[in-house]
Amino acid sequence: MRKFKFVTTFASTIVLTLGIYFLFIQSIDESEFFVENVKGNPNQQGIDLIHANIYDQGLKDMDYDVSMNGKVITNESTLLGEMFEGYSGYSGFKNYPKEFQRLASSDLYSTGSYDGNSYAIRILEDGKWEIQFFKRGQDEVSKKILTPSNIIKPSKNDELNIFHWADDVIYVQIPSGNGQKLYKIDVQKWTIQDVVLPNTSQVYPNLIYADNDTIIYQAGEVTDHPDESKEKKYITDGEGKQVRSLQELEQVDLNSYEVVDGGSKLVAIIEEDVEKIKWVVFDVTSEKLTRHSASIPNGYESGDVDRIVSLDDKGKIYTAAQTEAGVVNIQAIDALSSDVIYEGNIKDRLKHKDTMITGLSVD
Repeated sequence: MRKFKFVTTFASTIVLTLGIYFLFIQSIDESEFFVENVKGNPNQQGIDLIHANIYDQGLKDMDYDVSMNGKVITNESTLLGEMFEGYSGYSGFKNYPKEFQRLASSDLYSTGSYDGNSYAIRILEDGKWEIQFFKRGQDEVSKKILTPSNIIKPSKNDELNIFHWADDVIYVQIPSGNGQKLYKIDVQKWTIQDVVLPNTSQVYPNLIYADNDTIIYQAGEVTDHPDESKEKKYITDGEGKQVRSLQELEQVDLNSYEVVDGGSKLVAIIEEDVEKIKWVVFDVTSEKLTRHSASIPNGYESGDVDRIVSLDDKGKIYTAAQTEAGVVNIQAIDALSSDVIYEGNIKDRLKHKDTMITGLSVD
């Protein structure tokens, strides 16, 4: 009997404690974010798609999605929510037709998109290529079966790299033996041919840019001393027949770049520090390289600053910088002109210092 009373008292104490804790958590004030517009219209095209993801590390453990027009969506983190967060579908294609979402989430297909056209490609057991595609805004997914002239038997571990920077052609890289093979697909005639890139017989080429008439790629220069090998950049025609070294890009690190302006220019971010961002613009037609930079606003250039920098395929650079006081500065910069299109500060009326910028998206 005493044991029963002890268990009952213990259980009641636990319930009471949890109840008090729950009421305490509910009583904690949430952050009240608002946007102070410094320059530009937050409702203009593109800017209205910017979302800053801010995490409140306080006892309430909240996630906030803040748009530049001042709209704030809150999401209280819970153990159950975190457990099921990864099972809500393939988020990268959430606005696509369900049939394409199924293909994109499958390990059997490799996917790629450019300028409203999306593709899912896989190699069948007989060496033929299955291509499913659609134009964004349409619900119908079309399908084509192509037969390359040089049949490659697929491997379960092979991963296709899809490059689609022009309306009428797709380039696909696939591992093959000690190197990689490159295929060119004409999406008007629906033909497929293999392309041999010069100077890549013993190395893995990295495709930088490709349209119907021009291919820019990077390949390691083979030497007798592997530790001394260096990357060289080349430009060739769409069939890989005429090639030369591209000196203008030799000193540029292309780890973060996008093809913009209708496929005529490359934009690459080359440096990010606490004072400024630096990038280059390479004109594919004229082969001219120009250098650009943008400074971080006053008050954000020193101390412990959390920074996020992203570049989209429309030629826009987006930055988020947060001070120790918790203020988040958002900028949108035209990479081609260096003009600041928009600037705004996200502030918390309650001035919480436990907030942290965790992401910046444009969708």
